[in-house]
Amino acid sequence: MRDVLKYIVVAIVGLALTSCNTIYDNGVCLAVDEPREVNFVLAIDSPGSTRAEWGETEPTDQIGTTFENKINPESLRVAVYTSDNNHLGDVENLQHWAINNENTLYQFHGTLPTAVVEQLQSGEQYRFMVFANTSGIADSGLLYSLSNLNMESGAIPMWGVKQVELSELVGGRSTHLGTISLLRAAAKVEVELDAALANVELDKVSLNYYNGQGYVLPTGWDVVADTKNIDREGGFRGYSSVDVAPLNFVEVEQDRKFVIYIPEYDNTLYPLYEAKLSVDVTTNSTTLSFPDALHFKSYVAGRPTGEASKIARNTIYRFRITGVAKGNLELTYQVADWQVGGDWDYGEFAYPTYHNPVLPYELYNSGNITGAITTPPTMSYNATDEEAGAFSVWFYMSAPVGQHWVPTLRQSDSDYEVRVYQKGARITDMSQLVASSDWYNIKIVPLKPERVGNVVDFGISYTASWMDPSSSMFLFINGHLGDIAWPESGDDPKIIRIKQI
Repeated sequence: MRDVLKYIVVAIVGLALTSCNTIYDNGVCLAVDEPREVNFVLAIDSPGSTRAEWGETEPTDQIGTTFENKINPESLRVAVYTSDNNHLGDVENLQHWAINNENTLYQFHGTLPTAVVEQLQSGEQYRFMVFANTSGIADSGLLYSLSNLNMESGAIPMWGVKQVELSELVGGRSTHLGTISLLRAAAKVEVELDAALANVELDKVSLNYYNGQGYVLPTGWDVVADTKNIDREGGFRGYSSVDVAPLNFVEVEQDRKFVIYIPEYDNTLYPLYEAKLSVDVTTNSTTLSFPDALHFKSYVAGRPTGEASKIARNTIYRFRITGVAKGNLELTYQVADWQVGGDWDYGEFAYPTYHNPVLPYELYNSGNITGAITTPPTMSYNATDEEAGAFSVWFYMSAPVGQHWVPTLRQSDSDYEVRVYQKGARITDMSQLVASSDWYNIKIVPLKPERVGNVVDFGISYTASWMDPSSSMFLFINGHLGDIAWPESGDDPKIIRIKQI
């Protein structure tokens, strides 16, 4: 009987050990309320943290700047999830210190709270997610705004994940999770002058369309076991919040280099809202403007081709201007992981020469083509003479020879009609609208009296010779600054907003 009782006691003890909580100390179960420590290395910008499939060239010598690697301690979280993303709790008492000179690798140490320890099971997979410079829990709707990317007051939201089976990594009270790589939730766009352009100054760079908000979490956040398994295309997750107010880049090297940080943006969804960069330079004391000059496209034989690429997180888009001659820009375009890259082909650009802004009738008629615009853009229905109440402007394009352009309304033309005249003769075939030594008169004619109060967006689009024939761009026709801005017409320099009165 004693042997039987001894066997039962041993069996019960063995059962207790095998069903013990996940974390052990030399084979003996720890009490649930014993502190459990976790350690890991956080990698922001080292060769080991980049995804090789994002670029095939060797790492460059560019390591993230202080702003790009910044981690705010007050907004750093390490959360513990089950393999199916059930949030168990957060790692507490976080401490960290840099372990390399570039401050791109950090050693972290923290403890698991009792509420988490009680739920851990040996042999189960757990996901440790790091949230830096953001707040909230891991859900598909976690957003940040453009203001987070302010270089003076903000910090780039970052996220990373590592899935582990705790029973295989436990070495007593302390568990080492390995390295958790972080993805920056924003893209970086750079425009710089080549060092050889000593007599050129870069004055201004701006972006036309972009998202005012972005997702902290990439696509795949809920299924991947390691951040490094997310590639550029598969991880893209742009938030649709298109902003049309020109976004100015920040000058980081006087007259030489400008940068901006932006949320992801899908250039493929809305062709009319393709993201492009406008550039102003000064060469030989002459200021030259290149509206919508730089595209997020690949270049073949000096021309951007194919569909515009998505602007993806944790990616650098670098435009290096290598020449300015006869009003054209020459440049290289590089798309790279935040640390690795590869040059694309050279691009050469020639943009239309035209008058900006389009002129109201009274200025053109008076010959004062540089005067102030004082009248808001309006039009009215006239049953007797349709054109008597039309919105009437004058437009001039002189180059390049044969450049085609099209007056465009974003609203249905069943309520309005666009009519174009040159030298008093109406042009009914819009394919005949090309660069000319003579001005064109454009009229927007209201066709229905009941549309009083309607607002119509008017623009002029064109397709340059080096562009994909299926794409087009809008010219800058509204002098959106000072006395050449059309009053009460919004803040988009490519659009004149006309009200029917």
